[in-house]
Amino acid sequence: MFNQTHNSKMTKSILFTISFLFILSCQDELLDPSVTKSVSNENFKLSMTISDDIVHEDGNIKVDVSLERTVDAPFFLPNKMLGEWYLREMDGLPLEEDSLQIVYKFLADSTFGISKTFSFNSKSLGSQVLGKWNVSSDSDYQLVHGYDTTTTVEVTLNEWSIDDTMYSVTTQDIIHIDSIRVFEYTFSNDYGLTLTDKIKYNYMTVNKIDTSYEVNSTVYHTEFTWDTTYSIDSMSTYRDGLWDYSHDNIATLTIHFYDIQGGEHNTFATTFDIDVATIPVGSFMYWNSDNSHSVVLQKTNSSTIFNTPDDSTASFQGGWTFSQSADVLTVTTTLNNEEETGNISFDTPGSVVPEGGYMYWTTNENQYTFEKKNDPGYSDPNFENLDMDLIVSALGGDILVLNSTFGSEYKSFEVEIGSATGEEFNATCFFEPSSSAGSNGYISTQFNDLTLTISIYIIQD
Repeated sequence: MFNQTHNSKMTKSILFTISFLFILSCQDELLDPSVTKSVSNENFKLSMTISDDIVHEDGNIKVDVSLERTVDAPFFLPNKMLGEWYLREMDGLPLEEDSLQIVYKFLADSTFGISKTFSFNSKSLGSQVLGKWNVSSDSDYQLVHGYDTTTTVEVTLNEWSIDDTMYSVTTQDIIHIDSIRVFEYTFSNDYGLTLTDKIKYNYMTVNKIDTSYEVNSTVYHTEFTWDTTYSIDSMSTYRDGLWDYSHDNIATLTIHFYDIQGGEHNTFATTFDIDVATIPVGSFMYWNSDNSHSVVLQKTNSSTIFNTPDDSTASFQGGWTFSQSADVLTVTTTLNNEEETGNISFDTPGSVVPEGGYMYWTTNENQYTFEKKNDPGYSDPNFENLDMDLIVSALGGDILVLNSTFGSEYKSFEVEIGSATGEEFNATCFFEPSSSAGSNGYISTQFNDLTLTISIYIIQD
């Protein structure tokens, strides 16, 4: 009898302990009055959590709404090509980024833009040529020392007459002229060219060696000399043109002048006395043309600005279509209404090509290789062809947006959500009762075909 009573007490004690531990383990859930519901379709999961399904007349309920993308954005069939793409190769030949950059931007409304930018760095500009150069020697001119001439000038100082006889006094000057022909070439980074052709006349010394006068056919001489140094005078002409330079094993430099009919075009094989990207001041450049015309130039000034010319970017707009069944892309530009059609493929099997992915397009004109630069903007109204609005409404109260003092029966949010799986949009609101105590109401949220509703009960304080 004693054992039975003892066993009975032991059993009750164990049951009490287990029950107590169970209550402790469930305490958090028992103390949390929040309610959560969710609903999904093939693209999104819509969830709503309210802080309590019972509210006092002067209280409020916190409402948290979450919209999550469950799969990659299914905007429409040609989504793989949407975004910005660099043209990396054409017909198997890479496009150097420092010479020509072409960007295709495919938009979700089936329009696109092409931007062609000629980018320049010191190498592509032919920076070895850039700067100001003086011609030190030319096969057509003696430019090293100029040339020295002596000119005798006779000047009549005075004349008079007596009866039938003329009397005059003259002087003779010997003028030494040092005439130097100077050519200066300035090569600018926008492929502009200025040629200055300058002739300097240095009137260096005037020697007056003789003054004479004549009387009755008799010439009388008075000899004396003095030196006079005059300032430098000069005469300059200018020609403007264009230049281009091929930095290859020939290093071809071509100069174009258009100040004469048909233009003047001179092509030279160019070498330098130092093989670096930018030739320093004081170095030499050598030209040799097909007609054995050779020129030696010395650099006197460097070009310090390497800006891209203003007209280096051209833009084109057009439309595009894509046949997924045949993997055919058709692009039509508004310029001359040109159209290109060809088969297209991608280096990824997914529905969205990530940044850095590749697209291959073969047309009857060219073969293109593109690299993905940017994804399409999520704010594009045609991005998914969806009404991207999330609505939170209520019966028996007002919905207040966080940090807002204005209420209404429902609130609408414009949703911007990423294209990848797991992207979320969150909204926080508050429900405040407007109905009397003892009534029922509900809070509801809706996104497209997804709808959630949670019932609430309003009580008196």
